[in-house]
Amino acid sequence: MNYEEFLVKLRHLFLAILNKKVTEEEYLKNPRLMAFAVRDKIYTNIMALGYNFGDKQKAIDDIYEMQVPLFGESNELYQEIRTRVVDTGKKYPDEIIFFSNTHRDYLHHKPLENILNELEINLK
Repeated sequence: MNYEEFLVKLRHLFLAILNKKVTEEEYLKNPRLMAFAVRDKIYTNIMALGYNFGDKQKAIDDIYEMQVPLFGESNELYQEIRTRVVDTGKKYPDEIIFFSNTHRDYLHHKPLENILNELEINLK
């Protein structure tokens, strides 16, 4: 398995969990987005927080940097991302820890298949 395949499977695992955990309230806060887009935004936040080992400021800055080319620089965009990331940090701490552990294992050259297998066990 190469790294790109690993990322696809990792995303699939997390979105399956989010499909069960995302509340109706979260969907209602984003009425113009389809359900999968709401879950995908939450996954983006989990991923940014996980890659940055829970550092909210770094996660916010990473997401903002990725979205500026699409939406342009604005304080409104930055604050929206900040709100989302902080909210995700409160609602999904276990998923963020799992993602951080997954990233740590990857950095320590653990086999990708082993990382996914352990994650599947821990996320159930």
